[in-house]
Amino acid sequence: MRNTPKHKAVAQMNLAPRAPREAPAGRRAAADTAVAPEAIAPPSLRELLAKRLRKFVTVLPKALGEDNSEAIHDLRVASRRLQQVLVTMFPKPRSDQARRIVRVLQRARRAVGGWRDCDVLVELLERRIRRLRNPEERRAWETVHESVQERRANEIRRARRKLANHRLFTLAQDVARLTAPGPDQSDAGADGAGGIGAADALGQSISGGWQQWRDSMARAAETLDPPDLHAFRIQSKRLRYRIELARDLGAAGCDLLLEFLRSLQDGLGQMHDRSECFRMAAEALASAKLLIREPRPASLLLRRMATEQEAEHAKATEIIAAAREGSPRVERWVQEYCAAEGAASRGGELAHPLSERNSAGG
Repeated sequence: MRNTPKHKAVAQMNLAPRAPREAPAGRRAAADTAVAPEAIAPPSLRELLAKRLRKFVTVLPKALGEDNSEAIHDLRVASRRLQQVLVTMFPKPRSDQARRIVRVLQRARRAVGGWRDCDVLVELLERRIRRLRNPEERRAWETVHESVQERRANEIRRARRKLANHRLFTLAQDVARLTAPGPDQSDAGADGAGGIGAADALGQSISGGWQQWRDSMARAAETLDPPDLHAFRIQSKRLRYRIELARDLGAAGCDLLLEFLRSLQDGLGQMHDRSECFRMAAEALASAKLLIREPRPASLLLRRMATEQEAEHAKATEIIAAAREGSPRVERWVQEYCAAEGAASRGGELAHPLSERNSAGG
């Protein structure tokens, strides 16, 4: 499950690249003959595409053949990471072929979205039931749990029908055709849109993602409404995946920033899960037979929900405060990254000036 926001990640965040630590005198001779980590070139977009495509096609059969919540989670993560590489290699306006591949990945995530939500709710409810000591309240939550299990079974059947789409199983061939040399190309176009074009696309994507993240945070802070908090979580996730790609391509100073965004996303995700749990409980209690047969357990559950919803407001305020505290550091990193990317484009360099190699003087 998700973790609560870590304020230490906000307070300790230092996005400036660190100077390498000098080795002790006795170890310098050995170090001179070894390959320094900073000298290892970061992977290209094409290499990342191949790696992420392999990951996706590996987890897809597990999602289809196993009743495994982790496989569904892994499928969604793999599809997002693969899509992020593709949209960077092939920025808008995309070809029809590139658009089709992106849509296939988006539809795969949507197909299993309800399944994943039910998995999270089942785990949340089972933990809650184990903690309860009041047998009447336990009985009410068990009714909600049964309702979610029924919904989960339906979502699994629906998801597997949609995942059986043949386009998912020809995705590797479709990507290979997309990245193959065209009649006017001397090679396969090393990074799809070209090294500099892809770098420009990623820089613009990160800058745009930061603007959307900031605007979404402002709306969530103003209203503290669950839909606005959930929208802020989605923008945090999108920005995190874009910065992850920059890190995988060699950008420095990303780790604490990514930890901050991940913990923020997790805290908001937990709030969303509880909100969905309350909604499912309300739907389960809407049964007239249940209310007539067991009014006391139902009333206990409603009182519990009212108490916990009051506490949600304080949690939302705390999360937004943490986001505001970390926001200037996010902005500073984005500005430095985009400025460095612009310098690399003007200089015709493929290696980013904020890469681990360049920041270490390699």
